[in-house]
Amino acid sequence: MKTRLLAAFVGLSILLPTIVFGGILAVDIIIPLVMVLVVIEYTGMALPDDRNVALAWLLPATFFGYATAIYGGLEYWGPSLLGAILATMIFVTMRPGPELSGAADRFGRLVIGVGWISFLTFIPLVRRLEDGLAWMFMILVISWCGDTGGYFAGRFFGKTKLYPRISPKKTWEGVVGGVLF
Repeated sequence: MKTRLLAAFVGLSILLPTIVFGGILAVDIIIPLVMVLVVIEYTGMALPDDRNVALAWLLPATFFGYATAIYGGLEYWGPSLLGAILATMIFVTMRPGPELSGAADRFGRLVIGVGWISFLTFIPLVRRLEDGLAWMFMILVISWCGDTGGYFAGRFFGKTKLYPRISPKKTWEGVVGGVLF
């Protein structure tokens, strides 16, 4: 709970003023930093045995999609994401790892990483909309409510583990609480 409160305090004291007063440029700077943190966390969970290679692949792949959407336009984001997925397929095929049977699993984990992390690209695009700041706050409130609802529902009602190997404290009751809240 202390870690969550500390993260909330840092988020509220740094992130919100930066988004409000820093404008579009601040969001354009913050999101790539967040993407780096998300890639580091994702590779630790999804590909812990091959983390360095996954980091070396996912960082450029996700930033390619980010740069394409922000500087090239949203109409190029889909093709760039598809290109990153195809490049990932070639990468995994050419570097299958110690066991060829695990190549499909690594490919799936890398593709999910590229796709999931690349969706952070939409936050700076949302900020550029006419009422972008209001939309940003809505996104943040929905995220915080889901996280808070999931935490408390899991803490008080949680019995059925979601995926203990990845996150031992997460429960299905927490998932339901997060969605409902």
